[in-house]
Formats: sequence, C-alpha cells, structure tokens
Amino acid sequence: MPLIDPPLSWRTEFILHRPAAQITGRADCIAVRTDRNPTFHRGHCPLLRGAPADTDLAHRRARFDTLIAAGRPALRHVAIGITTPREGHSLPDRLADDFELDDTAMPALRHDQPLAPPAARRAVAQRQLRPIARAIECDCFLDLQCRGCPPSEPAACRVLRRLQMARSERLARADRGQWFGLWCDGAHDPTCAPPSTASTTSAGFTAATSATAATADRP
Repeated sequence: MPLIDPPLSWRTEFILHRPAAQITGRADCIAVRTDRNPTFHRGHCPLLRGAPADTDLAHRRARFDTLIAAGRPALRHVAIGITTPREGHSLPDRLADDFELDDTAMPALRHDQPLAPPAARRAVAQRQLRPIARAIECDCFLDLQCRGCPPSEPAACRVLRRLQMARSERLARADRGQWFGLWCDGAHDPTCAPPSTASTTSAGFTAATSATAATADRP
C-alpha cells in the first residue's frame, strides 16, 4: 500500500462510491476507477498526498493514462486527487493553468466543540429535517444538485448526479446511511438550509476538512 493516509474527507468519498469502484494502493498513489460512470471525475483519479510540481505534472498525466485511462476509451478527462487542503498553499503554475480545480469542503464537529448559541442561527418560521420520500421527491433534488453543474457538460452532469443519487438510495436501503433533506415552511428550500444539507446528501458517515481534485480534458 502507498504511504498515503487519506483524510476523513477522502475516506468519506471512498465509503460513498466503494460499492461501484476499484480502489487500489500503488507505490506512489491510490488508484481510483469507477467503470460504471466514466463522467465521474473523482471516481477516476490517482490520489496523491500533495499537488504535483510543474516538473512532475507530465509524469503524473502519464501515470493517469497507465493506471486509470488504459482500456477505458469513454474517459474524456484527466483528474488528479490531492489529499492535502489547498488553503494557505499556492498551486504550481501548470496545475493552476491547465486544470480546473474542484475543492470540496466537508463539515466536521468535534466531540468537544460547543454548538452555536440559538441567537447566531438563521431564523426561519419552521424547519423540518426528515427522510426524503424517494418515490416522489427525487426529481426535485436532482434539479437542485444540477444547479452547480459545469455549463460545458450539463447532460453528463445530470447522468452523474442521477447515478450518485441511486448509489445513496442503495446505501440507505442497506442501512449504511440516512438520506435526508431540509424543508422550510413545509417546502424544500435550499436558501434556508445550511451548506451541508442544501443539496441532499447521505448522512451518518464521517466527514471532515476538505477534498481537492484537479481535472482537465483529455487531448
């Protein structure tokens, strides 16, 4: 296994897509492949401890071709997963110029961390957290999740989100998590939901700090 200990954010990613993914330890990275979903960028990447330097980027792209893209003609991207948070660190020039960066922050609450006082919380008339009625509410949440899709590939993004929602449903049915949404005044409204629940996610999994992936189109 590589000398990489993924942070809790990436461990959460692995929990969510491990049922459909191949996760293999290599000497220099963790190779992640998800054959069912070629448009899932985080599902097809080598996971590194830190961002590759400019002088190492060509080597890393070649490793992507060898470990990830070989035998998978449907892949049209190059992605590199990074375990260290980007905050406070400047990126190598070529990585910043050639790749689109995708930072994902994940909320964490330490066991000794006090909750915010009631006065600091946003006031709403009525807030309700309940399980999603999947049979009748999935399309609503699919539309919500697709609001942040890249404008260059909206159709592929919608397919990706639908597959991810199906994955969340399978995990919930297997009793490995709870799928939830937040409603305000009886209707789902993401504007009054905290970021961690605004787009409906699987709950009950460890989550913390952040995960970073850099993605570029394949030539």
